[in-house]
Amino acid sequence: MQQIAHNLKEDTLGFHTAIYVRFRLQNNELLSKLLSQTNLGNTYVLIWTTTPWSLLGNQAVAVNEKSKYLFVKLSSTNDIYMVAESLLNNIKKFVPFSNNQFEIIGNCLGSELSGLSYNHPIYNDQQKYPIVISDHVTDELGTGFVHIAPAHGSDDFLLSIKHNLQCVNAVNLTGHLNCPSIESLHGRNALDTSDGIQAILKHLNSDVLHHYEFIHSYPYDWRAKKPILILGSQQWFIDTTRLRDNARKYIVDNVTIFPEGAEKSFLSMTAQRPYWCISRQRCWGVPIPAFYTKDDRKELVINEEIIEHLIKCVQQKDSIDFWWSSDDIKELLPASMHNQAENLERGKDIFDVWFDSGSSFNSVLKDFNCQADLYCEGHDQFNGWFLSSLLLSTAIQSRAPFSNIFVHGFVVDKNNQKMSKSIGNVIQPSQMIFGGGKEKFSENGFDVCREWVTRESYKPQCKASSDDLNKANKRVYDIRNVFKFLIGNLYDFEPDKHSISNENLAALDRYMAYRLHQILTTYHTDFDQYKMYHGLIAVEDFLQGDISSFYCSVTKDRLYCDPSDSYLRRSTQTVFYLLLKCLNERFAPVMPYLAQELHDELSVIENKQKKINDVFENKFTFLNNELCEIPPELASAMSIVLHLRDTYHGILQNRRPILFDILLHLSDRAKLQFKQLQDVLGKHPSTVKLNFWHPLEELLRCSHVHERSLSDLATDLTGENISSVDLPLIDDKFNYIMKIQYNSLHSCPRCRLQVSEKENELCVRCFTYSQKCIFKNKIEQQQKMALSFSTANKFLLNNQQILRSVLISSIRYKQRGHIPDNLVEHHRQSPLGKLKAGAAVGAFPPKNDTDKELRSTPHDFKYVFPDFLPNPLPYLRDRILERLERRDMFRRRQQIDIPEFYVGSVLAVTSADPYAPNRRHRFVGICLQRERHGLKHQFTLRNIVDGLGVEIIYELYNPTITKIEVLKLERRLDDNLAYLRDAPPEYCTFPFDMEPVKLPPGAGVPLNTIQVPITSIHWQYKWERHDLKGVLLPPLPRSVRKAAKRYAEPWRQWDIMRQYRTEIHDDEKAEIYEDIEKHKEDLAQYRIDSKENVKITRARPKSGARKAIFNDSQQSNTSTTQ
Repeated sequence: MQQIAHNLKEDTLGFHTAIYVRFRLQNNELLSKLLSQTNLGNTYVLIWTTTPWSLLGNQAVAVNEKSKYLFVKLSSTNDIYMVAESLLNNIKKFVPFSNNQFEIIGNCLGSELSGLSYNHPIYNDQQKYPIVISDHVTDELGTGFVHIAPAHGSDDFLLSIKHNLQCVNAVNLTGHLNCPSIESLHGRNALDTSDGIQAILKHLNSDVLHHYEFIHSYPYDWRAKKPILILGSQQWFIDTTRLRDNARKYIVDNVTIFPEGAEKSFLSMTAQRPYWCISRQRCWGVPIPAFYTKDDRKELVINEEIIEHLIKCVQQKDSIDFWWSSDDIKELLPASMHNQAENLERGKDIFDVWFDSGSSFNSVLKDFNCQADLYCEGHDQFNGWFLSSLLLSTAIQSRAPFSNIFVHGFVVDKNNQKMSKSIGNVIQPSQMIFGGGKEKFSENGFDVCREWVTRESYKPQCKASSDDLNKANKRVYDIRNVFKFLIGNLYDFEPDKHSISNENLAALDRYMAYRLHQILTTYHTDFDQYKMYHGLIAVEDFLQGDISSFYCSVTKDRLYCDPSDSYLRRSTQTVFYLLLKCLNERFAPVMPYLAQELHDELSVIENKQKKINDVFENKFTFLNNELCEIPPELASAMSIVLHLRDTYHGILQNRRPILFDILLHLSDRAKLQFKQLQDVLGKHPSTVKLNFWHPLEELLRCSHVHERSLSDLATDLTGENISSVDLPLIDDKFNYIMKIQYNSLHSCPRCRLQVSEKENELCVRCFTYSQKCIFKNKIEQQQKMALSFSTANKFLLNNQQILRSVLISSIRYKQRGHIPDNLVEHHRQSPLGKLKAGAAVGAFPPKNDTDKELRSTPHDFKYVFPDFLPNPLPYLRDRILERLERRDMFRRRQQIDIPEFYVGSVLAVTSADPYAPNRRHRFVGICLQRERHGLKHQFTLRNIVDGLGVEIIYELYNPTITKIEVLKLERRLDDNLAYLRDAPPEYCTFPFDMEPVKLPPGAGVPLNTIQVPITSIHWQYKWERHDLKGVLLPPLPRSVRKAAKRYAEPWRQWDIMRQYRTEIHDDEKAEIYEDIEKHKEDLAQYRIDSKENVKITRARPKSGARKAIFNDSQQSNTSTTQ
């Protein structure tokens, strides 16, 4: 019987007929012995079946050897029936002895029935049909007896092999009864109640004791979703019983299966593997090279000579298709068998595809002794490719074809359903990477998808949903942020020049290098054992826990406030470099794009003359032997410190740790250990550091640590006590009570530590360093300019961290080859730059006196001509492109009159439209916003038409626009009126025949101070969170007001880079304004010349005028030409 994939399902074809039918037992000595009678009469086995058509293929009756069976004698007919004891009460409802006119005359176990035989209920032959024992028979339903039709069930088929039963098909391939000896049955529809079933019931006549309608569970084809009938057929088999024991031995002795626990499942499947059917009936695939005689016997003809001949044919024709396409069968036979060709026909069976794939080792692994290091597939392949490969290799080469097996799970949808085209829940990898699909995935990228696969692949079911991918995206984003912090603090670090030797690393840095070694060891162990998910999780947890939450937090003071070349700072940078180098190489197999990006940045830091372009060209970096171990006293000290840190931060919860002092009340024994701990942590040459902040305080992030005796505990309970804890540590050797209280000192304006004697006064360290020029960096752009900050100005000192971020960003731009244009000029425009008059001499270099004097721009220039202002972000600037675009914009303004207008003005725009009447379309509306730069500048008009809001976005320089009219020129309180979409319609309603509103001569542009009410409908944006002056909001709940205040971004007033990111420098705006004014003058002269030159049908500017319009300056003309 061919193995098929199907599922049991309640049939949708309707009700079927279930029957109770009797099989007459043949009298023999065993039956007489069981009944203790010699005059037996008619004795029957009672059978219940839901497929009456299968009775035509019946070959045996099965019983359970442990079940108890009764002999029931009817009073009316003296007939004896055998039924299971547990099912008698259920049977009485249907069969004729339901009137209780019967008696139980005997009983026996199922094992005692073996040896009995019966007459077939359909055929009137004298053949003996046996009663056999089978474990698949139960006494939960039916009668306890199961009729066996080997051609129509897998259990029946296996039982027929065991007892050498015939395999007779009750139906043919079209679903009709196959019974040539009985004309009344042959050819009828097997499933049709009114045809085949009715004929069977009529033929059985009195042997049917009861029949009724029943909903039957038929096997359904998993692909076609249709009910099927199982038939027996002639097939090729491999006798797996001769291979199973050796195959199991090879798995146990020579094969490692990952993940752990999967080996038990594989061994179980191997032991239970039945006969392997290797033939299929299809017209494509690899044919089984067998021939059959044309007579009724269909004898098999196959030998080694035939196979060798076919191998040569395949090599010559480079294909196996000739087996099907050849018209002359002699081509398929060796010459010695041509005389038999007329009596032979080719076989139509092909090999099972699992036979093809299972024998692949014998072809592709010839250079590797036909054994692979690793087989990788899903867990369903234990019964597929893994097992077929193992059985064939056991038969051919007496060993396993693999040394290792890695088993992964299946991707399922968010409802844990398997992917199916018919269901329509298939998720393409491209959707997970680039976004989209029914799940509406965000654009995650390759790294996120690979990270998700690595973490989830070991699970039996890998759920692919947008939530799971978003979590992976968050993890990768966090990894990038940690790497950005680490590499951002190496901007002035050169490994060959600034690295600290291993033995001289500070205690914390030495400990983190040792932790790195432990993680690398775990990583390589896990990857060598194919536990990629475990190794990745270990590295990610180390990065987020030990490095981000602990190490980076603790060392910020060193990095930001110590001198740039201090010992502690260089020690930390050394370990930062090791962390980046080692972890990036370990992340590379999972997240190659992130690793390559970081590799490129590290190459810049390393100043490599010959840059290695690919991160995978590097060998793994391992730590030196000195860093692979740490002194026992340092390990013990760090264990105590980390425990104290967890206790301290657990008590504080969300409070700032630096605001509190720790009072440690210690026993005498603990005091000795505490002194040793301080000595171990303080072994470094940074004497300045020791004088103001001990390493223990740095690790705990507290202000100070005070040592006390346990006896002083009662006298030290004064003051503001936050909390206390009493915990033993390390086998009761270090007993302490921790008491926490607010620190009485003040915060230093520079380092933010609670170490200053007076408010707003520098601590000793910061004052000492500031006298030696606390912060100095050089930025080069066309000229060298040094920025140094004096300690005399408190405002500068209080914003030292902001200034540091500005300069670090500048240095990063410099390293990447694109320094922001006019960065120093932007500093002059910033709030800090405006303080230069009160700062010390040299705070900012003076402006060059030779700078070109430009006329000042009007204050509303950026609102009238936003299209001429380039993008303020330096990395999006292109000077030559900007000049070329400006020239094209002037040319366009020469063809059409583009008036000056503001956001809030009412405009009428006429544009060409091939589908409009007269091929012209005119729209009137209020200008909501103006956005984008240069030729791409666009503005949005809104109007209410027939009660619906209509918005059209126009490109200002689009050639389809033929006319722009300003019907009402005015300004509003805000430069973006998008909130009108949520305003009442009357604020956006304008008639299309609106007449222009003329302003009085000499009057300026009016400012409309109206405040627009926002309706109570769902708003498009949370307007309360924006600083809008022209909006009148309805009363808001308190929670909404609090949220608005929280999200209002009050920090923007301290963001000195905001102006740099959002506005063009005044000098550059003045230069653009000069070009615009010059264009206006040239345009006026051009129009005068055009009117005078009436002979020219199409007005063009004179050559001199054109040159005047577009020749900005000699220098700009040269750059444009280039």
